[in-house]
Amino acid sequence: MATATELLPLLRGGLPLRFETISAALTPEVPLLARLPTTPQDPQWHAEGSVAAHSAIVVEHAHDLAGAAGLQGEDRAALILAAALHDVGKALTTREEEDESGTLRIRSPRHARRGRDYLSFRLLDAGLPPDLLLKVLPLVAEHHSLHRALEGDWARGVPALARRVPLPALTQLARADARGRVVLSGDAARGEDTADLLDLAAQDLGVWDGANPLATFQAEVAALLPGASPNLLALATGRGWADWTAGLIHTPTKRRHGYRTPPGAALRS
Repeated sequence: MATATELLPLLRGGLPLRFETISAALTPEVPLLARLPTTPQDPQWHAEGSVAAHSAIVVEHAHDLAGAAGLQGEDRAALILAAALHDVGKALTTREEEDESGTLRIRSPRHARRGRDYLSFRLLDAGLPPDLLLKVLPLVAEHHSLHRALEGDWARGVPALARRVPLPALTQLARADARGRVVLSGDAARGEDTADLLDLAAQDLGVWDGANPLATFQAEVAALLPGASPNLLALATGRGWADWTAGLIHTPTKRRHGYRTPPGAALRS
């Protein structure tokens, strides 16, 4: 059986590794993986079966997508590992709940963020390099965030998502995730449609491929705070960006209560 560190050159080089191989290599440090074959999913949305059954199909599609996109090295390894690990949080969060009609459903609320938190130190202990984890963990945390970014004001939601995770990798994971589901409700294409829409919106907004979504905002804040220290600029930009993405302000010159003051300006006095 391969170890976690022995997986890396295989993933970077493009060898198609099965989910079961990846899971077996990581389970000593990520024991939650052993519970995925017995973690159920709602049959309406995941008729393919358990979380492990779903993850295995997602990994297969992630290999295909990585090959079609010409991904190599760390980018390829990050996509495949994220595909294998994206639903590990379901082992912690899955439960039965009644829906609005009183039908019993299997749900896994907030499993993406719980999975990211669970994996962070364990993958380091497995010997995976920090630079790779900085690619994998945001993908795990945000793999259900695409539709939320497109709700309401796209000009706010999409740049905010681009600030947290590289969108090209996220949309590839979303496509693999969608193709790894057997949906009985006729909604099977929704995940891929959302990925395509996010792709178009991000390119239109100029935040698709590595562009800094904060660049314009940072420049405006810097112009409003001449002579400010780097720490103050970082604080003012961070607070202002959080308020802007939440819809509390519309320009860097507006505070939460409408005062014509740049975020953080009061801290200079």
